[in-house]
Amino acid sequence: MQFSGYEWLALRGVQATGDYSQAVFAWVFLLFAWNLISRGRNIGKLMFEHLSWQDDALTVRMYVKKQDQEGKDCKAKHVFANPIKPWICPILALAVYIFTQGPLQPGSKMLIFGNESAEDRFSKWLRGVLGLFEEPLHAMGIMISTIGTHSFRKGTATWLAGMVDGPTGIQIYLRAGWSLGMQKRYIHEGGGCDRHVGRAATGLTLDSEEFGCLPPHFDVRDGAPALSNEEWEIILPGFLLYPESFRVALPFLLASLLYHWDYIIANFAGSHPIRSSRLFTLSASRIAELKAQVHTGTFKNPITGMVAKGVPQQVRILHRIDCLE
Repeated sequence: MQFSGYEWLALRGVQATGDYSQAVFAWVFLLFAWNLISRGRNIGKLMFEHLSWQDDALTVRMYVKKQDQEGKDCKAKHVFANPIKPWICPILALAVYIFTQGPLQPGSKMLIFGNESAEDRFSKWLRGVLGLFEEPLHAMGIMISTIGTHSFRKGTATWLAGMVDGPTGIQIYLRAGWSLGMQKRYIHEGGGCDRHVGRAATGLTLDSEEFGCLPPHFDVRDGAPALSNEEWEIILPGFLLYPESFRVALPFLLASLLYHWDYIIANFAGSHPIRSSRLFTLSASRIAELKAQVHTGTFKNPITGMVAKGVPQQVRILHRIDCLE
């Protein structure tokens, strides 16, 4: 699976005009499979408690992998926003998914995708979409008979490995959870390396300052939350039922929705559930107030102080040269 094919499939999820529940689910599942370089089976087992936020990235802990069935070597994977290309932004996709799922009920399963058959559900969507667009896909050089849920794991790794000055093979292997053989005793994963791979995987251009872009976020330096618990319950019923670790990420999901508000209006069908979600029914004045509190930036935001992690030094040097010119 080439990157162009991945983008094309992501747009099928965004531009759907029917069966929105399936389209939104498939969009998130696709983006997580690509960004985490993970098996569909493991994506389907993700629980809310496995997700949180650290610095400028969503953190995802994959507790069960082929090479680590007991989760003894579990380390957080960092998933980054792509504000430049919203259709492949995993943070925006997750936000749309969460805000269109309806109220979380006491005793609900904490699996993000509802049940462990999520891989089969995604596979069914994938086959349906590919079948509808067989001719244009052939024109793009994509043979649909060769595409399955495992294609994205292979596709991400191959695409990253082909980048000039991109992540190293070892960094990609560690992100994917592939065995390094004997070397595994001596080479261990570091947060900085995983962040580098995460930024590249989300589609940010490596030789541009956009590689150091920051996710949409609120200014919470004074310690005050972006919204009170009461306000959260209005726009996201069942807010307090989510695990505390996942609630840390929710303000960033909300900020992404607000930042991409115009994109959503322009690209999501009028009958799409995100357009009728509780957030989108707030008054125009309240939406304007919230949007005014959202910040982004490159490398470091001078107001919020957020700093981009996982950015290679050469990208910063290129930025400084561009500034001098």
